[in-house]
Amino acid sequence: MIIPASDRPDGLQELTHLITLVTNINRLDLRLETYWHQGDIHSKLSLDELGQLWERRWQEAVPLQYLLGVAHWRDLILEVTPAVLIPRPETEELIDLALQLTRDRHVPTTGHWLDLGTGSGAIALGLGQQLPQSHIHGVDASAEALAIAKTNIHRYGLQERITLYHGSWFQPLSHVRGKIEVIVSNPPYIPSSMIDHLQPEVKNHEPRLALDGGTDGLMAIKTLAIAAPDYLKPGGWLLMELMAGQGDRVISFLESLGQYSSLAIAADMNQIPRFLMAQTIA
Repeated sequence: MIIPASDRPDGLQELTHLITLVTNINRLDLRLETYWHQGDIHSKLSLDELGQLWERRWQEAVPLQYLLGVAHWRDLILEVTPAVLIPRPETEELIDLALQLTRDRHVPTTGHWLDLGTGSGAIALGLGQQLPQSHIHGVDASAEALAIAKTNIHRYGLQERITLYHGSWFQPLSHVRGKIEVIVSNPPYIPSSMIDHLQPEVKNHEPRLALDGGTDGLMAIKTLAIAAPDYLKPGGWLLMELMAGQGDRVISFLESLGQYSSLAIAADMNQIPRFLMAQTIA
């Protein structure tokens, strides 16, 4: 989720998170101040290093995940750099929606699944962990992002079931045209004019390629919606994350294409309409 600059995270909360990541002190120890009695405190960073990191966090607004080089997402610990978008908690729900399709709509848990704009590889890994009999394809236009995704996929030993491709959206996927069960994507959806008004952690540090959705924020979304039916199996599904307020326009656009049957917008954990669910006509 992208939040306004006026709603930046609380400093104490972030400092607590930092301490728990680099030391053997947990949140409960900090809250109850029991760490005074636990003996040796082990830290991955010296006090000087910790101070310098914290100074950069607040003077330069560098996201904590980039400073530490890791992001926690679902049950994964992912390497991240400024080459990739930091995966958000809301995006975790795309995996849950995909699994819901396998239960409620009897979508096969085998075959080919696709993560477009894979970035750090988070969605591809989330799908790969939950669908052990499937083959996941991940595409990104950034070679730097794919290098990070490759590292993360090897960390979890899923390189035999997740294949990465360098290219623009569907361009490198002609060999699986018409064979994909589900496409899952968190595409860029922020209108270009809004990016400079985002919090500095985002606008100054995260890759614009992963944020900028064009004039109305719908450029990538429309591109994927137009092309997806050619790559999905008949009756296959397209799942995409959207920005709050885009749902009605996206539904209207997909209806105009005449290639989708079931269309719905699902809410995220904060009850904000966030995710497109669309089934191609069988």
